[in-house]
Amino acid sequence: MAAKAYGSRQRTSTKNGILKADAVGRFAHCLHAHGVDFFQDVPRVADSAQFEADIRAIPGQGSGISLQYFWMLAGSDDFIKPDRMVLRFPQSALSRSVAVREAGSLMRAACRQLAGKYPQLTPRILDHEAWKYQREA
Repeated sequence: MAAKAYGSRQRTSTKNGILKADAVGRFAHCLHAHGVDFFQDVPRVADSAQFEADIRAIPGQGSGISLQYFWMLAGSDDFIKPDRMVLRFPQSALSRSVAVREAGSLMRAACRQLAGKYPQLTPRILDHEAWKYQREA
């Protein structure tokens, strides 16, 4: 099923992770369980701590990176996907390690700081630019 439906047999983690296809199915089930059946239903869970807890309970989703990426893809300009490329950006700037949860706050703060010069800059745009920059670094 994973290979046929999703074209992937990759795992969420190299150490006993479930198949990514299984994680996607569980994420979709969680959305449905919380009343999200269509894109326009997404705001129903935007501030739901229970929804976030249920997503993070999926094996391999504890960091919340996939959930942040979901919000970003769902149209929220305030969220980033703090993958390793994006995390390197504030780590390089600050010369220290940056936690996944801290990365979003730092990117939003950077956008506020740069708002005068770049009024259209959002964390989502900065995420993409940081990713491109780090890819070339």
